[in-house]
Amino acid sequence: MKAIMRCLSVAREDVVPLAPQLIGYFNTALDRVCRNPRNPLFNHYLFESTAVLVGSACSANPALTEQFESLLFPPFQHVLAQVCDVNTRVGVKVKKFLFFGSVFFSFS
Repeated sequence: MKAIMRCLSVAREDVVPLAPQLIGYFNTALDRVCRNPRNPLFNHYLFESTAVLVGSACSANPALTEQFESLLFPPFQHVLAQVCDVNTRVGVKVKKFLFFGSVFFSFS
């Protein structure tokens, strides 16, 4: 993924015709990463590649901004919903742990 990011950063405006197709590939990779996030460097470079692609394509053709928003918003919304769901579940578990821990320590 790092090599792809570097190629995109060098190609800049030359990659504009392929941008929607590449965003589709990145969305597929993002979906797989969400199910099993085991390589943080890959995840980082996936987001960096997306940022480089969107930045270079939108600077060359500002009309692509709306198309990128429609392509990228659903997967990012899904990721954010998963993060919020995990934080909520973890927060509830931590609160239960703290409550039962305080009850345990108050009796000892």
